[in-house]
Amino acid sequence: MSRLTYVLYDIALIIGGLVAAYLGVPALSEFYEPGITALGSIALSIFALAALLGLLIKKLWWLEIAGKSAIVGWFVIYILALFTLAAGGDDARGFVVVLGFIAALIARDRLAKVSADRRKRKRIKRMTEEMREAAR
Repeated sequence: MSRLTYVLYDIALIIGGLVAAYLGVPALSEFYEPGITALGSIALSIFALAALLGLLIKKLWWLEIAGKSAIVGWFVIYILALFTLAAGGDDARGFVVVLGFIAALIARDRLAKVSADRRKRKRIKRMTEEMREAAR
């Protein structure tokens, strides 16, 4: 996926989190008070904003990792809530489970790419330093 895809993904999560805070999240409202659900939705927006800043400003790569990790955790909680409701006989949430799973996979994919890029940069830096030492 391209960087533009991840930027759009983060922006969509920022907006989605704010909309969810305003309108509520029925699946989570089954387990938590509306205020807690709204805070969780705002947290999703904050996580996505952190990830977006880390994506746009390369020196803040750690912020992207933290934001994307939190996003994956948020979606895991959401998917578990939906599975719990589905186990209780509410089958209407199957499609939303799939969408949540896909959203978590997108964030996880970006985490893997950022981690691989960091490892590659460290390896190149170490090799460069070794070459400089050998040239002396």
